[in-house]
Amino acid sequence: MKKFRLTAIFILSAGMFLLTSCGVKSYSAEEFFIPAVSGFNGSGKFSMSMNDDLYDRIIEECMPKDATDMEELQYEVILYDVSYDAEPKDNLSNGDKVNIKVKCDEKALESLNIRFTDTEFTYTVSGLEDAVLLDLTKDISVTFEGMSPDGTAVIEYVGGNEFVKNHVSYSYDGQVRNGGTITVSASYPAYAVENQGFIIDENTVSKEFTVSGLDEYLAGEADLSEIGSYMDSYINEKIENSGKYKSGAKISKSDFLKGYGDIVVDYKNYSVNKYSLTPVSEVFLYSEDGDIYSEGLFSSIKSHNKYIRFYKVNVEAEKKTDYGDDDGHQIGDVVSGDDIYYAVYLNDIVMTGNGELSYNTEDIVYTDLKRTLIGAQFADVFNSFTENSTFEIVFENDL
Repeated sequence: MKKFRLTAIFILSAGMFLLTSCGVKSYSAEEFFIPAVSGFNGSGKFSMSMNDDLYDRIIEECMPKDATDMEELQYEVILYDVSYDAEPKDNLSNGDKVNIKVKCDEKALESLNIRFTDTEFTYTVSGLEDAVLLDLTKDISVTFEGMSPDGTAVIEYVGGNEFVKNHVSYSYDGQVRNGGTITVSASYPAYAVENQGFIIDENTVSKEFTVSGLDEYLAGEADLSEIGSYMDSYINEKIENSGKYKSGAKISKSDFLKGYGDIVVDYKNYSVNKYSLTPVSEVFLYSEDGDIYSEGLFSSIKSHNKYIRFYKVNVEAEKKTDYGDDDGHQIGDVVSGDDIYYAVYLNDIVMTGNGELSYNTEDIVYTDLKRTLIGAQFADVFNSFTENSTFEIVFENDL
């Protein structure tokens, strides 16, 4: 049968309807449409299309054989105007009932000797296959790199699903620091999911991961005895090599300044007899912001932590000459001078992800505290740090 493809909208008045010689014929509206469901169980979609076979039969039975092109077009316009409402039509599962109501212009149809019955009916959904529930965060590898608390997370999909490989991307939110958590989120274009044979498990679109294994600046109590032993050897070697306290060495006013207590003014008459080096205290400082620094006494380089070990040197001096002084001592007398202090320190000790301390012994530095701490408390050393240097004292111990 010849059919017309509509290229315009026709508004037909009652006077234009054709009345044929045959009587009114009834047809089931339920049969006029072919129902279909697409998608997968739980996410199915309902739709209906015109039954072309029934359409052709209606035309053949009701339209006059000698109908003009305009008359034939009227049949086509009116029949194609038949539509329907369906509820529900989305997110369907097998066994769901879809309520359908066919809408048509009954007066126009009867003018063509056509009547539709069964205009309201129910369709039971069936035949939908179960979709695979896709877990987007199941097969991902999350590793951490860098230094805590400013590390980075590396996210990699290691599964075999082609959709995830080609369409899903991952991002994370949160500071990457040991003991903290980050939230990994998956994103994908919604259109790419349609008709793929699976549905996304919305509970797996994001997942929390605990950060671990990063190197980090030491921030708490730790066994620093190995570093302390190295510092002991280090400062002892430095003092030995300096020759300042070598037996027989002349006492230098520039070196000792406030010198040996009651013999300050008579330093030219004395030379070193012997000395002792003793560790007296240790302190460990930490700054999360990494701004421990001083302007003079210690290195001005900013650091996240600083381990300081204090030492005192006590020197015995023997009076060798007498240039007419009157200090109450005779040649050959041995006197003990004031304690002279040194500090040995190391910046930025790292605790590795394996739980081991990491540091560079070449970064160990010492400073002579004799000009600032003779007879003073060790806590006074903190006066050398600038006001803008913020830190906490993690521990402070006598040795």
